[in-house]
This record gives sequence, structure tokens and C-alpha cells, in this order.
Amino acid sequence: MVTRHEFLASLHELLKPKCYLEVGVQYGTSLRLAGPDTIAWGIDPNPLCTDLDHAILRMTSDQFFGQAAASTVNPAPIDLGFIDGMHLVEYALRGFIGMERLSSPPGGVVFDDVLPRNQAEAAREQCPGDWTGDVWRIEEILAKFRLDLDLLPVDTLPTGLLVVTHLDPDNRRLTEFADDIASRWPEEDTVVPAHILDRRHAWRPDAALEAIATWWRIVSAQPTQQEVVP
Repeated sequence: MVTRHEFLASLHELLKPKCYLEVGVQYGTSLRLAGPDTIAWGIDPNPLCTDLDHAILRMTSDQFFGQAAASTVNPAPIDLGFIDGMHLVEYALRGFIGMERLSSPPGGVVFDDVLPRNQAEAAREQCPGDWTGDVWRIEEILAKFRLDLDLLPVDTLPTGLLVVTHLDPDNRRLTEFADDIASRWPEEDTVVPAHILDRRHAWRPDAALEAIATWWRIVSAQPTQQEVVP
């Protein structure tokens, strides 16, 4: 089986992002996967590493994206993002909204902890060991409100990834329905569906990387607006 960090390392090698943004740094393991030519930033109010201080913004993701929306911080356009912060669906959703607005199409965002292995891991109250919270709901939300996105759940250890591509930084549909989404989805008594627990819909990591590579070859071959001659 492939771990999340092994998959992310392959994704960095494949996409070679110019700018990478990560929500939730903790020990910095995933932030260190960025290549030497990538501008890498991490957002975490309480990171548990010191060697990456130069790349870590010590604030919450809500604070960061709020400042970005107000143009008080101006990060480079994001080619690849990783969301592994607070393990509650409303935080994951706000993180995606903020990250997509700063994205540079074509680009991608990866969510961690979308494939819990049991009901206890998916509780909104943190449990001992691996805790996914209800981030698994984000796939359902994006599938319902953003049909333009490509969603690729990946069967990685320990708790799965969701790769989202075809980002559109000008799309405001999620923002429009954010309050309704936040009030509807965080329900304590919702049981995680069987197809999530047994991962029957998730892609093998090698197949997922092949699909992403195909998408990347296609979009990379398309001219940008600056390259289009009127």
C-alpha cells in the first residue's frame, strides 16, 4: 500500500508546481516534499517543527484566506494545495474556497483524511490515534455544488486522499451556498456510508497518478490567454 506522503511525493514530481500551499503543517513531513524549485508555504497556528519557520505562516487558515481576500497578503498563484488542517468539514470547505481563489489554473488541491476506516475515526470529537473527523463529507459537497470539478478519491494509507482538479478561481458557487452547506452537513449522528469505509469507489494510487498525468499533459498543452494571438 502507498502512504499519503509517498503519493504526495509522486504528485510533486509529476506536477512540479511553482507554488505550493499547505494548510496544517504539524511536523512538516508533507511540506518538505516540495521540490527545490517550488515556492512552498505552510499555514499552521501551532506547528511542531522549527526547521521550516521560514516557510510557515503562524496563523489559522481562516485568518490567512481572510487577509488574502482583503489583499493584505499576496501569495503567488497556487499550482498545488494540500488541506490537512482542522478535521471538520466546514473548515475543509472554507480552506478549499480560499485556496481555489488563489489557484493558478490548471492546478489541483488535495484533501487528506477523506476515507475513515471506522465510525470512531470519523466522529467530530477527536479520538485517540488516527482521526479523520467528518472531512469525508467534502467529496459529497463538491460533487453536489461543483459539477465542473474532477474528484479523484485515492486509496492511500492511512486515511485516504481526495485529489480535486479543474479549479476555477473565478467560481463563487461554493461561497454563495457556504452558510447553507455549513448548517446542513455537520450532523453528529450521520453514519459514514459503507462505500467510504470499504473504499470501493477509491482509485488505486498508481491508477490515480496515471489519470492525473493524462490530465496534466492535456491541460499543459493548451495555450494560456497570454499565448493566444487575437
